[in-house]
Amino acid sequence: MTIAIDPGHGGVHTGGQGQTMVEKDINLGVSLQLQRILTSWGAKVVMTRSADRNFSKDVDDDLDARVQIVNESRPDLFLSIHTNYATNAGPRGYEVWVPRCGGSRDSESRNLAVLLRGELGTVWDSPDRGTKDEHNLRVLKGTRCRRR
Repeated sequence: MTIAIDPGHGGVHTGGQGQTMVEKDINLGVSLQLQRILTSWGAKVVMTRSADRNFSKDVDDDLDARVQIVNESRPDLFLSIHTNYATNAGPRGYEVWVPRCGGSRDSESRNLAVLLRGELGTVWDSPDRGTKDEHNLRVLKGTRCRRR
């Protein structure tokens, strides 16, 4: 089983910035922990980045490079890890975004997302905002999973 993980943002693309945290750093930390867990379960894990880096200063080119890494790895499953920042203190919580793969891969991506959300719930004192599959997000729209 090959699982691709995209730790959102990185390098010059910081994502949200709070007083003490930067989204790109949180995304990378969560993704590296997830990589260790999945590897211990026997999965081959492909990371779009494993350090604080970007592929291009241009955000569109950077996203295209991430999509290319995922597609070249021909993953069975794909997860993009993001932590959203809002200036309004009202929205809180975590969510896991998965692509619409079609067929059994779609349900497997969703099942993995549910397991991940369950684990996040034991670590973060924050509401679970569910699994999302919006197709307008570049890394989800452009990536392809293998179909069974």
